[in-house]
Parts: sequence; structure tokens; C-alpha cells
Amino acid sequence: MTNEAPRYTLRAYLGEIARGVAEHVSTADLWGMVRQSAEAQGHGAPTGGLPLMNQLRAGFAGIERAKAAFDRALPQQTIEGSMIAPDVVTSQRPGMTVTPMYRVRYLQTVESLTGQTVTAYRTTTFPVQLPGTKAELLAELEADAISSAETYGERHLGLADVSLTVV
Repeated sequence: MTNEAPRYTLRAYLGEIARGVAEHVSTADLWGMVRQSAEAQGHGAPTGGLPLMNQLRAGFAGIERAKAAFDRALPQQTIEGSMIAPDVVTSQRPGMTVTPMYRVRYLQTVESLTGQTVTAYRTTTFPVQLPGTKAELLAELEADAISSAETYGERHLGLADVSLTVV
């Protein structure tokens, strides 16, 4: 019997990889972030190797480029393909489905029941079609975020860091 710590694929550390890509860290530093997270959780070194790390890094870099294009868009600008990236966490490749599904991820800030300010990432799904403009999309996200907060007795304070992906 062995006491070896459990090992997980790099996909178990998507948050660390996404953060590292957003912070423009080197591949070596990105590996260090993932290993540090694995050790902190009592896990062994992650599996998947350099090919998987490069695939995930490229996927998150695409999301960052699309996010930057969306951020630069004026409110009445039509949502364009440059603002949408392939989803990293899906097992399907874009174009493999008859109808697309869009995931819009954003950082929501709420006031909790205890009065604390809390931020968390949320995802809203749009089957088949996104709203036509940046302003329309943000209005729908805002309404969804308000509804979500009210469901849990929280008060919606705002949203930021919007990214669009297609599954």
C-alpha cells in the first residue's frame, strides 16, 4: 500500500491557469502556480504535461483577447466574432453542434445577508443567439444578476470582467 498523494489532471486547476494567463506569467511560473495549488490541497504533481498546459494556456489566451475586444467596444456596437472565444472547459470543439450555445461569464459583486461585500464569478447561458449589441447584452446580464442576488436574499452591487465563449 502506498501513501502517495492523489494526482489530478491540469484541468482541475483551470482557475490558476486562467489567472496566470490573465497576469501574463511565463509558462514556468504558471507551472509553479499550479504545483503550489496542488500541494496546498494535499495533491501530488498534476498530470497532463506540457501539451495539455499549452492547449489550456492558448484557450485562456483566446478568451483574454476576446474579452479585451469586448471591453473596447462601444455600448451600441454589434457583438462580433472577435469578442467571442471557444470555451475552454467544454469537451466539444466549436462547430461540432448544430446550434451554438454561448456562455457569458462575469464577476458579480453583492452585499450578503450579513452586510459583507462579496464577489464571485457567475455564468449566464444563451442558447442559439446572443443579444445584438454590447449594451443589450450588459442589460440582460444586469437583470440576470439582480434576479440571482434576490433569490439568495442578497443585494446586487455590480458586475465586471465580462467574457463570452461559445460551446
